Amino acid sequence: MLEYIRNEWENVKSSYEKLGDLESVKGGWESEGEIKIIDSERVLWKTFSVKIYIPFNYPKTLPSISETGNAIPKEEDWHVNHDGSCCVGPNTKIYRKLNHNITLKRWLDIVVLPYLFDQVHKLENGFYIGKEHSHGKNGLVNDYKEWWQLDSDNEVINKLELITKKIKYPRNSPCFCGSNNKYKRCHLFAKTFSNIPIEIFKDDLTMILSESATIRITNRFKAPRAQA
Repeated sequence: MLEYIRNEWENVKSSYEKLGDLESVKGGWESEGEIKIIDSERVLWKTFSVKIYIPFNYPKTLPSISETGNAIPKEEDWHVNHDGSCCVGPNTKIYRKLNHNITLKRWLDIVVLPYLFDQVHKLENGFYIGKEHSHGKNGLVNDYKEWWQLDSDNEVINKLELITKKIKYPRNSPCFCGSNNKYKRCHLFAKTFSNIPIEIFKDDLTMILSESATIRITNRFKAPRAQA
């Protein structure tokens, strides 16, 4: 096990004592155990049995968590993915929530705990606290619309295709990111966008297009003419 993973997990277990040690599995590491949901007055609301998976290329790829005690219905309306993992939010949104300072403990504190708190509230009251976001492709597209202040699915796809270089963009034109630098000196060879790995955007684009061919671009992006 990599030293930084071991150190991070020791820090996790100082606060989440019921999580087990990490075990090597295909593609990464896993831990099984329990997470207690305790409110600000130290009242125990619920204990969830969970399995946490950390991929080998973490933090480039984020961890995932599954609820294993069947306390949460395995349905999309409960923000559970088809593979049984918890849908804790779009990965780009998680990067932004963590302010690009990604550690396993911060991921649990800032992303996982609020998700589980919300699940407890819905289990007891029948609804989530605050605004409920769409699941799957719709939730992903809507998050991009809010982030980038775009109006349509096609605009989201166009921008994702620019970020992931699915669209050829003139090297000498001002970069599509709005920096006023030429593309060749800005994002042409970039491995990140907004400090988020390009691979995350590639995965999102693949998901959006595979789940809804009907929104495949009807108004193709027209790149600006190259400037000298």
